[in-house]
Amino acid sequence: MQKPAEPSSLSPALCGIPLMEVTAALEKEGTQEEGRYWVQCFSSSSRELLVWRTLAIVLGLSQAVLVLMMVLQLRLCSQCSQQEGQTGLAPTSSMKDTAEPSINPQWANLSGEGNGTEWCPLNWVLHRGKCYYFSKEERNWNRSREDCREKDSDLLVIKDQEERDFIKNRKQNNHHWIGLHIPALGNSSKWVDGSSFINGTLFSVSTGMGRCVSVANGHYDSDSCNNVANWICQKKAGKGGKSLSAEGKC
Repeated sequence: MQKPAEPSSLSPALCGIPLMEVTAALEKEGTQEEGRYWVQCFSSSSRELLVWRTLAIVLGLSQAVLVLMMVLQLRLCSQCSQQEGQTGLAPTSSMKDTAEPSINPQWANLSGEGNGTEWCPLNWVLHRGKCYYFSKEERNWNRSREDCREKDSDLLVIKDQEERDFIKNRKQNNHHWIGLHIPALGNSSKWVDGSSFINGTLFSVSTGMGRCVSVANGHYDSDSCNNVANWICQKKAGKGGKSLSAEGKC
């Protein structure tokens, strides 16, 4: 039987046997014991090699999974970035409308008073920085005021003689509610803006049992607030290139 390579050419530590013990065993037992040593060494080395190979395979698979997850994450991030870029470069129609305001077709440029152009909604009349709406419907005083408020305005408040004459010159044959009334808990007439009214100063109101005032052709009458009539709304005019009301209610 041919003798294998010297034990010193391999590492006995891998077989779990110290070098000195291996050498002594070989010298004492001879060839038979030497063969047993090599069988034990090769068997132990094979087991250790199998364990290390298994660990290497597991680590390799783990790294491959991590790399795959990183690649997928990078692709998802790239797609998200592209979508955000497209959203920023292609604004919706509503965004365009906000970014590029245009003149509301329901508003009409009727005057150039003051420092800038003044505007009123369609079917409103511009006069001295104010817009006036003369209704074609008939309602009681409270419902008439509700309609004015829905139009971002209120019933007419006459501030001076010029405004009084403007209303008179409109030559409205039908009675129109204005913002003058006697509050439920009061005895004196007040405008809807809270200011007081003294009868006979700007105009005179015919006495009656009513608590609300209407006007027709320059004549002012007190009447029951439950009666129906046309009405006059009033609000400030818009100035500059933008309208006062985005809806342009009329």
